[in-house]
Amino acid sequence: METSNKEKLIIGITGGIGAGKTTFAKLLEKKGCKVIYTDALAKRVINENKKVQFQLIENFGMHTFLNGEYNSEYIAFLVFSDKNRLIKLNQILIPPVIDAVVKEIDESDDSHRFVFVESALIYEFELEEGFDYVVCVTAKLEIRQQRISEHFQKRMKSQLTQEEKNNLADFVIENNKDIAELEKAATSLLEILELLPNRVYEDPDATEDDDEDDEVDGE
Repeated sequence: METSNKEKLIIGITGGIGAGKTTFAKLLEKKGCKVIYTDALAKRVINENKKVQFQLIENFGMHTFLNGEYNSEYIAFLVFSDKNRLIKLNQILIPPVIDAVVKEIDESDDSHRFVFVESALIYEFELEEGFDYVVCVTAKLEIRQQRISEHFQKRMKSQLTQEEKNNLADFVIENNKDIAELEKAATSLLEILELLPNRVYEDPDATEDDDEDDEVDGE
C-alpha cells in the first residue's frame, strides 16, 4: 500500500474480533485524528463499483443483491463456511478497497499528521509494510466472546489469533477494562507517535558506498 504522501504517519489499527479496535479508532477520531474505516470503504466499493458487483454476482449468484441491496448475511453464510469462497471474496474486494484507502490518504487534510486505518485483516493480507506503524487492540478471550455474538465467533477462525497479531504489532493496546482506560491509552499512544519518525523508505539505487558514507557521517 504505497501512498504519495510521505509526510504523514500512516498507522494501522487492527485486532481480533471483539477486541475493540473500532471503539479505539473512534476515540482517536474524537481527539481530532483522521481515521479510515476499511469496512465502510468496502461497503462503498460494493455499492458503487459496477465491476465489483458483476464479479460478486458471477461468483456468488443472483442472491448476492436483494432488491438492489448487498445481501451481506447471505455472503457471510457462504464464505465463512467455505474457505475457498472466502479467498475469492477477498480477491475481489481487497484490491479496490486498498485503492480507496490510498486515495483517502493522499487526499487527507494536511493538518492531520497521523492517518489511522482501521482494518481487521492487516496481517492476514500482509499489508503491514504499507504502514509506518501498526497498533493492535487486544482483550482477553472471555471478554471478546462476551462482546460478540456466536455468529461473529465463527469468524475468529478465519483470522490470525489475537496472540499472533500482538506479536507482530508495533504497539499493543489492552482493552480489558472500561472506556476511560481505553481513552487514556489513546492519549498515551498519540503522545508517543508525536516523537516517532516516518518509516525510512530505502532507495533501491543506493550503493554500498553510500551506506559507508552514512556510517562515517554518523560518527
